[in-house]
Amino acid sequence: MQQNRIEILCTGQLDDSIVSSAELYGLHIDRVPFISIHETEDEQVISEITSLSQQQKTVIFTSSNAIRSVMNHLQNPRPSWSVYCIGTATRNLAAGAFGRTAIKATANSSAELAGIILKGEIVEEIIFFCGNIRREELPDQLKKNNIQVKEWTVYETVLLPCRIEKKYDGILFFSPSEVKSFFSLNKPVKETILFAIGDTTGAEIKNHSVNTVIICSAPGKQELIDQAVQFFLSPSNALNISQSTSHE
Repeated sequence: MQQNRIEILCTGQLDDSIVSSAELYGLHIDRVPFISIHETEDEQVISEITSLSQQQKTVIFTSSNAIRSVMNHLQNPRPSWSVYCIGTATRNLAAGAFGRTAIKATANSSAELAGIILKGEIVEEIIFFCGNIRREELPDQLKKNNIQVKEWTVYETVLLPCRIEKKYDGILFFSPSEVKSFFSLNKPVKETILFAIGDTTGAEIKNHSVNTVIICSAPGKQELIDQAVQFFLSPSNALNISQSTSHE
């Protein structure tokens, strides 16, 4: 690692604009995707999306990948849906796709979103657009409270593990799948700080590592970068990085 330059590994996709903005603060980001996303080609699923787009429905999106897949198969560009979602990026994409008035609530976690839905207006059925790898908390909580949840898998996550030889000051994780893929072949040095986009991703990291884990206060890629900048530019942490690089 070069002195005074903070080396960061991003295990997922990250826009060039975000990478460039981080460079202004001395953070150099290497992007090595550890997962690949494939949108559904299942004719039954595509047909169901088309049918649902003609109906008034309450729907849940927990990732931007699900929204992109559904958008690519919509016949009705602005269906009459009430939308619940998790995370800033997902909310913003949903607002652009379905209109801001369609967004009923946004949360930072599955548990929080389930609580919001249960405390809100009475809902008998929810459509959950998800990937092939998803956690049980949200649908289970809704089902326990007599809400029918119909799940449609609209994208597939494929793990892309690879071995990383370079030592990094920080590593960014945007999903539990990226965590599993990374740690299947890698073990970072103890000084490396691990950043998680949310509680679920943070919990998965802790299943694999005793390194320091910093969980983003608001889920979003830009927010996670901002958190890394704030961490590494604090006087005490900047000194530690300088001392570490000067002895390599």
